[in-house]
Amino acid sequence: MKKRSVTSPYRPIALLIVLCVLISTACFAQNKVDSIPFNYDAKLIVFKGKINNIDTDFAFDTGASMSVLPTDIAASAKVNDGRSRLVKDSNKKQKSMSTAKIDNLSIGSYNFKNTSTIVYDNPFLDCYGYFLLGADIINQLNWKIDFEKKMIYISNNKFDKGEAEVTAKVKFKNERHYTNLKINGEQFLDCLIDFGYVGQFEVSDNNAIFTKIQQSKTIENKTLQGERYNVGLSSDRTSPITAFIIEKLTFGDFNFPNLKVELKPATSNKIGLQFFTEQCSFVIINSSEKAYHLKYLKPSTNDLGFSIDCQLKDKKLIIVGKIGNVEAAANSLKTGDEIQSINGKKASDFENECAFRKWKLLLNEKDEYKLVTATQETILVRRQFLQ
Repeated sequence: MKKRSVTSPYRPIALLIVLCVLISTACFAQNKVDSIPFNYDAKLIVFKGKINNIDTDFAFDTGASMSVLPTDIAASAKVNDGRSRLVKDSNKKQKSMSTAKIDNLSIGSYNFKNTSTIVYDNPFLDCYGYFLLGADIINQLNWKIDFEKKMIYISNNKFDKGEAEVTAKVKFKNERHYTNLKINGEQFLDCLIDFGYVGQFEVSDNNAIFTKIQQSKTIENKTLQGERYNVGLSSDRTSPITAFIIEKLTFGDFNFPNLKVELKPATSNKIGLQFFTEQCSFVIINSSEKAYHLKYLKPSTNDLGFSIDCQLKDKKLIIVGKIGNVEAAANSLKTGDEIQSINGKKASDFENECAFRKWKLLLNEKDEYKLVTATQETILVRRQFLQ
């Protein structure tokens, strides 16, 4: 006589519960949002991540098509150099650099395997010990950056725009983010959105739209001219600039009023980090839908920085930039001139260029400083603002 199999009446319910748990777990993994604090310690958005399980400071840069890793971090994380490739920096200088593969890169609970990176010792990144997180990784996640709370939120799913008043479509070219703008109502195509550029808005001096505006502003005596020090990935230089206010910049579907622009030779047209940090409370970068959403906060202050800029070079304090109105005693000063001290600090007070760079960040928080020239003249250097 055959035994009859008996099925428990609870078994279908148990299977249903297991199935629901599995589905819920999968949905949670898909919808999870990580929260990460960040700082502006070096004027960039910097937060903690991991490279091969080594804690590392990541600097967020949508203007870099690939990530960049200093050799010291590469050595400690056991990242080995590979092939070389030509890389062009923001000063349009090309240089051969090594590439490598990172076995495991972590941002919050998100992990990326066998990630390509450039291995190179840029003085700025090397000084702060930063890994430059490029758009090749940024584009694999969606981001919400809250400037007021200093928090980053990341997810595989796009973020709801919520209170954002501004929406702009972007396109990825060589991973970098580009968008179309309007300048005083006139179309301005393919402007780079560059979070690695700490300024506000920079345009090539041969652009027809801005050349026309510059001519009008010059007649009205509403421009400031001078020279600006620029640092790229593999080069630095001092370039002539002309700065003035544009009445209206349309980003997506929103008009930003009275915004400063700097015209320079041999530069890419780009909006920088200051555009967002000064005017917005948050920005959403939904890579999955190729869109930015912004919450407008307040108009720009149009701060141009100090009228005289200095750097420590070859153990000397050197003028590397000069713009706008300066005291009469400073009229004879020019870029390349050596000076004696800045706010009482001499070149010998700094161990190296990195130490000066970090001290200068604190100086940049002030409204003015005292400069003593090589001929013992004391000059009060003030911040410049466009009106």
